[in-house]
Amino acid sequence: MKSNPLNPTQDGAILSNSEHQYLLLKSAEVFFALPILSVREILEPSEITRVPMAPSWLLGLANLRGQVLPVIDLSARLGIQRQEPAPRPVLIVVDIVMRQGTFQRGLIIDSVGGITDAEEDQIRPYDDVGVTIATEYIRGLLPVAPHFAILLDLERVFAATQEIVT
Repeated sequence: MKSNPLNPTQDGAILSNSEHQYLLLKSAEVFFALPILSVREILEPSEITRVPMAPSWLLGLANLRGQVLPVIDLSARLGIQRQEPAPRPVLIVVDIVMRQGTFQRGLIIDSVGGITDAEEDQIRPYDDVGVTIATEYIRGLLPVAPHFAILLDLERVFAATQEIVT
């Protein structure tokens, strides 16, 4: 896996000193945002080993410097139909805090769009605005001119993954 971070340190980790920064990304023509403090690395995907009888959105397991990394297709996990495959998919490695501890997980997306700042009061509620994403995976809408990005609740997005890989 080649590291391609936005603000790299020596080991490829993203630097952030703000809890109000969000990584903007795109998957299946939908804009998303992740809290930057959850993002560990941005990589080119390497070989992923399928897990037998796993749901189709769980692409499998990747080797991240000797560590097992469960990887999901974000658009498939959210039930978004993809028109065509991404020409150069991106792997986002995130830290997920769950009851059992903190885990690294991978998201396959289409592209990264940069970093934006937003205070908590700028996040708008997601009131079934016509996108077919289950509201349980969404924290809100983040205004990013000229559109909105869907702010994901990563713990919920990955909750079922935890049950499958443990």
